[in-house]
Amino acid sequence: MKFLVFLLIAIEPVGEKRVQYTGNVTIYADEYIYSSEEKIYLFRGDVLLKGENFEIRAPLAIYDELEKKVFTTGGFSLKTREEWIEGDEVEYDVETGNWRLINGKA
Repeated sequence: MKFLVFLLIAIEPVGEKRVQYTGNVTIYADEYIYSSEEKIYLFRGDVLLKGENFEIRAPLAIYDELEKKVFTTGGFSLKTREEWIEGDEVEYDVETGNWRLINGKA
């Protein structure tokens, strides 16, 4: 949690609602802020990552432009086809389109 507090100091508000990174994933959020120093987006509120075969809902997500990965935390629900997975953290790789469960259960 100290990591997030540190990042908030260098982040400035830029907008809300919808950001699309590639053709295979769209991120919707109540609001997001961007840190040009850290090259990250912090999404908060009702966050939805929507891909072709999945959707992830979480209260907080971080997109790292350098790593090309989205990390969700604070509890999430992931729907892949007809299966629901819930947990605390999940990672989505924007370049490969793969997601990795960090802490959760099917």
